[in-house]
Amino acid sequence: MDADQIAFLGVSASLLELAGWPKPGNVHRTADFPDTRFEHFMVGAASLFPFLRRAALGDDQFGSLTLGHVKLSYSVQRGGNTHLGTAMLLIPLAYSAGKIQSLEDVEDLEELGAAASESLKLAGPEQSADLYEAIRISMNRASLGKYDEGDVPDVNDPRAAEKLKEKKLSIFDVMRASASWDMVAAEMTSGFPASVSAVRYYSSFDDPNVACVNTFLKLLSEMGDTFIARAAGRGEDIREKVSDGMKKMAWVRDEAAQALRLGGVATDEGRRLVEGLDCKMRRLGWSPGSVADLVASSIFMALLIGKKI
Repeated sequence: MDADQIAFLGVSASLLELAGWPKPGNVHRTADFPDTRFEHFMVGAASLFPFLRRAALGDDQFGSLTLGHVKLSYSVQRGGNTHLGTAMLLIPLAYSAGKIQSLEDVEDLEELGAAASESLKLAGPEQSADLYEAIRISMNRASLGKYDEGDVPDVNDPRAAEKLKEKKLSIFDVMRASASWDMVAAEMTSGFPASVSAVRYYSSFDDPNVACVNTFLKLLSEMGDTFIARAAGRGEDIREKVSDGMKKMAWVRDEAAQALRLGGVATDEGRRLVEGLDCKMRRLGWSPGSVADLVASSIFMALLIGKKI
């Protein structure tokens, strides 16, 4: 599979995730946020292409590629962060897909996920600093929370780049330290297990919208969402904040599971419950952005092994 095709499939996965509706709390084809619209997400998805292509060609500068994506997206749209987490997941996957001769089944995807996680060790402290910059541009200080000096510097530490270099911290090191409070970081450093597992579920549906939304509901019911937890939780330290937020959103997981028991958006009864959950979450301003990122990586993997919509 050549680099153009890999990049095309990555952008396609991001657009398919975006189009799924009604994904509770998220921007989708029938719902915008006050300051971030469906069109902003379309541009954000399109801006992934050149950086996924470069990764597929063997560029392992993952921090620079992610930062480049963020800057390119922001040069066209003013809706803020749309695909930071998706880029962080898809870029190392594209890099590893470019090095694997063929991908035919889910077992191959386990190899792909393991290789993508391992490749993050190639991106040294300069790349970690670029990733920090991409995160700072994309997310506000309040949502990031505070991380008291530990294994890695706080992303908002003015000396972060210097400390990353002093400690010789790769992107893998930084993400592994963040994994306890960030599900995207956990996915990146553990072989992409949630994405690989979700491919089977996603591929069991013929309707691409049902596949997307029901996969979204499955991940939300099983994992919650650390992006919401950072917004909803209380506490100064990021770990305390996310722990509190995950407890507060337990009812979201329960309702997502109940919707799936009713068939999700494949049935009228399930769709009504999903639409009700969507309304409740929008009133709270709760957007499961991390789940959306995992759905995008799951769809990307499904497309890589030949799933057709």
